[in-house]
Amino acid sequence: MINHDNFIATEEKFKQMKMKYFNILLGLVLLLTLGSCSKEVSIDTDSPLLSSYAKTYIVQAAKGVIDKRVTLLDGTDTVTINGFLGGAFSAKEDLQLNFAIAFDSVSAYNNAHGTAYEEIPADAVAIANPTAAISVGSNKSEPVDILIKKAGFLAPFTTYLLPIRMTQSTPFKNSAIPELSMVYITVTGSYAPGTVPRTKVASLGQPEETIIVNFRDKLIVREPVGNRLLVYVPDEDGLFAEEPVIIGTGWENVKHLIYFDNDRLITIKESNGELWQFPLDYHSYSFNQEGIKSIGAGWGNVTLLTTFDHYVLPVDGDNITRFPLDANGNWDWGGIGAIGTGGWAAFTSIFQYRNSLMAIEPNGDMWEYPVTMSGTLGARTKVGSGWDMYVKVIPFGVSDLLALDNNGDLWRYEFNTAGFWPLK
Repeated sequence: MINHDNFIATEEKFKQMKMKYFNILLGLVLLLTLGSCSKEVSIDTDSPLLSSYAKTYIVQAAKGVIDKRVTLLDGTDTVTINGFLGGAFSAKEDLQLNFAIAFDSVSAYNNAHGTAYEEIPADAVAIANPTAAISVGSNKSEPVDILIKKAGFLAPFTTYLLPIRMTQSTPFKNSAIPELSMVYITVTGSYAPGTVPRTKVASLGQPEETIIVNFRDKLIVREPVGNRLLVYVPDEDGLFAEEPVIIGTGWENVKHLIYFDNDRLITIKESNGELWQFPLDYHSYSFNQEGIKSIGAGWGNVTLLTTFDHYVLPVDGDNITRFPLDANGNWDWGGIGAIGTGGWAAFTSIFQYRNSLMAIEPNGDMWEYPVTMSGTLGARTKVGSGWDMYVKVIPFGVSDLLALDNNGDLWRYEFNTAGFWPLK
């Protein structure tokens, strides 16, 4: 698992180094500017002090890790980098720079940063021009192209680390900046549109009135005809081929249904907008009659209902509010608060996936919102498109998604958010 704290610290280090060299260059520019105002001031370009700042480095390394996302089609993608000569003056002679893939640095990087990146396959990457020069009178080398082969070379949704090391072959009195003579590229491959694999696991019938709920590694379905509540258990192939178990009847007065905190169902009654909890044993499928009770009123305007850890999350208008609920069905009133600053009415589906909220727009775009326990949202990332081909999408088991289409067929995706999921 990636250690984000270490990653952020590394990014901050790069920024500090970049600012250091920027300040040096700024001082030199000011010096030259002041000198231009007086005919009496001259600059000694051979000054040891000025020459000491003339060091080579990789331009892109100063910006941190390069994140490269590719689509697994035939052909190659390219990442372009450059060498650079820092300091106030351009090169007085041709400076020859060498670039090589540093496969041996992947393990050291993972150990230092708490990450678990894979080493990119040797036959999946090449450097088109491993030697580049900073020519006399210039500060920047010619572009160096890193070629990445895709289909047949990279596994989907695996993040690889590609370190590129720069060295100097031309004798030069000032060495490279050590921290910036290596650039790290992460490479993640995703399926091409329309080629994302999926498995049909069930046919449930009329999708408009069907409600599906993740029940750990099982599935709860409120059927559209008869309004029975059913539990489907997958076989060894992950298919819901066996007859379901009936665990309840008379569930027609249900607007939303979620499985909360691994021990109860929570629903909004459509007739009066009351919120109810139904404690449910995972193994016997029996309801604890003593624990069944109304836990709230005035929930009739809720358009979507989901959960995040110990919070019930209703979407009401443009907002999501988090409501902490304990095992007895009591609210922690002091812990109630908003998630984000609005905009949630734009989505047709919202659900928890690990430590994030996933949200699907009417056009089928899927977004990931990292969420902290305090309800703070991180920057969102677009992780899919074409999900409007389904009427319902839910998380299932540890990391899969289940999606119900317009024919009532249920499909399973072996999902993760490392890559992009273009369904069509």
